[in-house]
Amino acid sequence: MPGREVGSDRAEALRRTHEAAAYEGWFLERVEEAIREADNPNAVSIPHEVIKGEMARERAELLALLKNEGK
Repeated sequence: MPGREVGSDRAEALRRTHEAAAYEGWFLERVEEAIREADNPNAVSIPHEVIKGEMARERAELLALLKNEGK
């Protein structure tokens, strides 16, 4: 690319690689923690249908708020 230095392109690629590796490490820690929590015999399980109902209620409340803001 004219006007761009190869070194700055390489530095940017290296920076993105380090960011991706750091994010992957963070993400894997969260996944491992979630698996440990789910494997705990004392873990509380919430049925999918309960969560769907709660989300539908929250969505309806937010839509009502948005509708009222437009008045």
